[in-house]
Amino acid sequence: MADDVRHEIRLADIRAIDGMKNHDRQSLTPLFEELRAVVIREGDPIDDNQRVVIGGLLDHAVLNRKDPLSGDTPLSWYFGRMFRDMAEASNHWAIPDRQPCSTLAASILYCCSSISPAW
Repeated sequence: MADDVRHEIRLADIRAIDGMKNHDRQSLTPLFEELRAVVIREGDPIDDNQRVVIGGLLDHAVLNRKDPLSGDTPLSWYFGRMFRDMAEASNHWAIPDRQPCSTLAASILYCCSSISPAW
């Protein structure tokens, strides 16, 4: 997961997730905007003896055009450098807590972590 690779999923795969069958590009666009806006901070800015690192979850995401042959819509994203650094340093993962996250965002993150071929 720490590698700088493009992760991909088809809209059909997202729709196969329980409770997400009605989503389309229009409804997923604000979700990916939210995921792109997530800020990850490591360190305490009050403590002068700690370094503070600020980064993000996603570098960018693409909700592509509908494929004329398959009729499906490919979605892709790159994780941000900060997130990749955390992945490289970690030997375990947790699914995001669904209380502070929207169910849709948690489902997308869970789906992406369980089917992305780069992991």
